[in-house]
Amino acid sequence: KSKPVKVSIDESQLSAGATTYELRDMIGATTNPGGLTVHYYPLTTGCCSKPQRRYSPLRFFTRDTKVATSWASIITRAARHLGIGEDPPPRRKILCYVNPFSGSGGARQIIQDAVKMFDRAHIDLNTVYTKREGQVEEEIVGVDLDKYESVLIVSGDGLVMEYLNGIMARKDWEQAISKPFGILPAGSGNGLSASIRQVSDEPMDPTSAAFLVAKGQTRPLDLVSFKQPQSKPRYGMLSLSWGLISDIDINSEICRCCGAARFTAYAILRLLCTRTYYGSIRYIPSSDGKGRRGRSAGIKSLRQLKNQAIISQPASADAKKDDGPDPELGAERAVGWVEVPNDTFTLLWAVNTPMADEENLLVPEAELDDGVINLMYLEGNSWCSTLCTLLRVEDGTQTKDPNFKLHKVDKLTLSPDVKRAKGLYSLDGEPTSDNDSRITMQVHPGVLTTYCG
Repeated sequence: KSKPVKVSIDESQLSAGATTYELRDMIGATTNPGGLTVHYYPLTTGCCSKPQRRYSPLRFFTRDTKVATSWASIITRAARHLGIGEDPPPRRKILCYVNPFSGSGGARQIIQDAVKMFDRAHIDLNTVYTKREGQVEEEIVGVDLDKYESVLIVSGDGLVMEYLNGIMARKDWEQAISKPFGILPAGSGNGLSASIRQVSDEPMDPTSAAFLVAKGQTRPLDLVSFKQPQSKPRYGMLSLSWGLISDIDINSEICRCCGAARFTAYAILRLLCTRTYYGSIRYIPSSDGKGRRGRSAGIKSLRQLKNQAIISQPASADAKKDDGPDPELGAERAVGWVEVPNDTFTLLWAVNTPMADEENLLVPEAELDDGVINLMYLEGNSWCSTLCTLLRVEDGTQTKDPNFKLHKVDKLTLSPDVKRAKGLYSLDGEPTSDNDSRITMQVHPGVLTTYCG
């Protein structure tokens, strides 16, 4: 038989008798015929397993329905940092895009498992299963986003990129881009979701990603743009890679069904057949290594970029060859462009987030909204340096190699020398149709909003 207990709550804990429970592990509470249930997801660790969140409901019994309703509202508001009060928060409505073909094909199961948690968190999903590439980018342009609290992507980083480019094509892009979005990892790499969970101190599993959405806390996220001559900008949030990394990323697509293991398998193959890439790299360093925090700076730079795209003329055949000088440097060399004194590389990796996937912590000190691109490249073509780099990216110690360089930058330009050797561009892990022209990457600080602990 249950014993009466004194229940109290403060800004961080719920106390029931002599036992305390952390509010950070709760997503809310709901009433039931016998009282109320607190939806509690503590981190648990087995003797041989990694930490993970498991559902462990706390049940309190009372015959007074008003008391149960009041306490359910108080606990829910406290768990979601909505302030003290007895008024129940409204149900949350989220537009959800699920890519059932992403990664090894586990997206359907991931969203089915998450629905149980979302129902406990008073979340209603409007779920759309994608059928083709480019569907989200086209459809989101016409969606009435005012109907939803946020958008949820159940896929890999590619569908997030589609979503962002669709948002930037809207007439109301300045308002739409601030709409919160979340991601449940169902791709092969899942770099963005991994980075969000890393800065939130959450385990690398889909349950923890869903937990962050259920909690409802948000944080700014930097947007990046990719611009090639005479073409419209593309937008992303993760990275630009060229050389070895993009070869592994793009060419391993034939083994998509293998999940993240495809990257390891293709990396071994590329180590056996090393290549050299030629080109010029220029960049604008961040002031004192620190980014330009603030959404206003990001929106301003996006307006300038979109205005430049509007006045650009259609590309001619000669313009696409990109044999001429870099026009950006002519106007901006005096205000801080730096040119890398080398033209021989094994790889270039410019990243906006701490992690490239769920295993590799590329830049431990990076933040989601620091307004900085982490420009990394490996000079020369040393087999030993290449091997050491691939082994060290798991913990971010690849910079110990003297041939491996890391710069904190606002903007960078890469001009490949395709006459000597051709490489591939990878934009947020996705291929691009033009791998020969110069490409410019720029960070737009804090313009996005994502669920984060």
